[in-house]
Amino acid sequence: MVAPRHDTVSAMASDKPRPKEYQTKDDPANPASNLKVAIVPRQAPTLDIPGHDWGPGFGEIFEFLGNNVMAPAGIIKGPWLRPGPSWKGTWLFDNAFHSRIWSLCNLDFAREALDTCMLFQVTADPNDDANFGRLPHSITPNGFGPWAAPPLMEYAYWELFKKNGSVDMIQDVFTHFFDYHLWLNYNRDTNKNGLYSWVHPSESGLENAPRFDKAAPKDCSAVDLSCLVSIQ
Repeated sequence: MVAPRHDTVSAMASDKPRPKEYQTKDDPANPASNLKVAIVPRQAPTLDIPGHDWGPGFGEIFEFLGNNVMAPAGIIKGPWLRPGPSWKGTWLFDNAFHSRIWSLCNLDFAREALDTCMLFQVTADPNDDANFGRLPHSITPNGFGPWAAPPLMEYAYWELFKKNGSVDMIQDVFTHFFDYHLWLNYNRDTNKNGLYSWVHPSESGLENAPRFDKAAPKDCSAVDLSCLVSIQ
């Protein structure tokens, strides 16, 4: 039996606040790049441990974080987070954790960074079980990849909810994650045994792990993915 679908893309577009406009600067790591860094205000916490000089290093974490917020480019219409200067896109796996760090210094932007990724959920055809509801694991200014993201965005929104208490935010994203959960049921229970499988090592966020050296990911039930889906 096919569960009911939702036309979530229109709801997301109408209910979510428009992305804020931020001033920009040249990318300090790639001055010749045509990509710009968005200057997002932040009130970074400080670290003061008597007998240790860890404070400056702790502060550099937030400086690095700020220099990896990129201005809208190509198909990405809002500010987006890259893992580091070598990367030319945003990865949902990383974003889930980056949002948690941003929640320490700018709660509004912690949500905005997540919402930017959610706008790329595939919602064109509710009857297309192979694609409807999928969240791409990576997005670049030129397009997004064929693989799926680990189900960590739900975790990121829930952790953010613990800080901002926004019931509206949870209501905005609930049906999106319901559709993603259905997509995982249709497309990642590849062995039809109630457990879930990665179809490519890059979906896991642990693509260099030895576990992928001997067997095709889709032929193996993945404990980590199955646990993440269960928590979802």
